[in-house]
Amino acid sequence: MLVNFDNYIFRFINETCHNAVLDIIMPRLTGLGSGQLLFVIAVILLFFKRKDIKITGILLMAALACSYQVVHFLKMSFSRPRPFITLEAVNVLIEQKGFSFPSAHAAMAFTAAVILTKCLKKGYIFFAIAATVAITRIYIGVHYPSDVIVGSLLGCLIGYALINISSRSSLYNK
Repeated sequence: MLVNFDNYIFRFINETCHNAVLDIIMPRLTGLGSGQLLFVIAVILLFFKRKDIKITGILLMAALACSYQVVHFLKMSFSRPRPFITLEAVNVLIEQKGFSFPSAHAAMAFTAAVILTKCLKKGYIFFAIAATVAITRIYIGVHYPSDVIVGSLLGCLIGYALINISSRSSLYNK
C-alpha cells in the first residue's frame, strides 16, 4: 500500500505537474540543496566578524558532514534503485547516479535550514527553499516522495541535534 502511494505521488509530481517552464526551473532549483553549494555558504559564514555567524558556519559544516555520512550509510544499506530505473516513462531532467533512499539533497537542504534559522532568524525562507529542493528531486525524476520525506526528517534531526549539542557546550557562551 505504501509503495502504491509513493508511486502515485511520484507520478503526480513527475508527470501531471510536468511542463516546459518547470522543466527549465526545477533542475536549477534542485542545486540549492547540493552539499557543495551549502559548504561554500558555510565557508563564507566563517569570514563574518560576528562570532555567532562564524559559529553557524562551523555548525553548518559539521551538520553537512554528518548528513553526508548518515545518508551515504543508509543509501548503501537500503540500495533502493532510483525511480527512473524501476518505473516506465519517467521524466528524467538530470543525470543522477547511485541509490535513491534517502535523498541527500533534501537532507542537506533541511540541515542547512535548521542551522541557518538558528543564526539568521528567517526560518520560513530557509525551510521554504528546503521544501522546494525536496519537491524538485521528485519532479526531475530522481527520487520517490518517501526518499525526500526521510531525507528531510534526517536533515532536521541532524541540524537540531548539533544545535542542541553546541548550545550545551561553551561555543555560544564565550
